[in-house]
Amino acid sequence: MESWDLYEMLSPIVLLIITIVSAFLTRFIHEKTKNATLAGMLGRLNEVIWDEVRAAEQVAVAGIKAARDPSSDGGVKITKAEGDKIKRDVLDRIKDNFGMAGLQKLGKILGLDGHGMAEMIEAKVEATVLSVGANP
Repeated sequence: MESWDLYEMLSPIVLLIITIVSAFLTRFIHEKTKNATLAGMLGRLNEVIWDEVRAAEQVAVAGIKAARDPSSDGGVKITKAEGDKIKRDVLDRIKDNFGMAGLQKLGKILGLDGHGMAEMIEAKVEATVLSVGANP
């Protein structure tokens, strides 16, 4: 009879401990999954940005420079308007390759709205352009 009293007394405590441990494990698994998803998405975004900037450098910029006469005013440099168009094209291809749903999901995880995501991507493009220019 005494063991039954002990069981009745300890069962709510054991149940509480199990509930707390379950909640902790659920939260831990959710955070690990969220972090892994975020890392994967950011890695893919960086890869897409790098690929698109390199492609633009190889195709658009090199083509414009090759068509120019080096002895002309400005030499073989591209104009600001040409650079802006290339940048818009790169940004459009990044959005197409990553997908709007992917960008929205990444923005939600990072806590960024559409404008914040656009600014982040533009900053990454600019940094990649500098990196590509430094390591042709």
